[in-house]
Amino acid sequence: AAKFSILEVWFGVGALGFPLLVNYITKFYEWYFILYGILLFFIFTLFVWYMLGRTKFLNFSPQKNEKGGASLSSFTL
Repeated sequence: AAKFSILEVWFGVGALGFPLLVNYITKFYEWYFILYGILLFFIFTLFVWYMLGRTKFLNFSPQKNEKGGASLSSFTL
């Protein structure tokens, strides 16, 4: 419960801080930095998602059992 409360606080800080940042940036006509930031965040998120998913599924190779067939025991989540 404490970790969730901390998460809510940071969400609130972001919800209040991001409009202030946007207001500051658009005042100087440099709004395209926001689009670059969103693009970089999107690419970073996809990269992390790919790396976590890749390491999770690397060990999913079928193993041979004693009868010569493939065992599906390694495919359980």
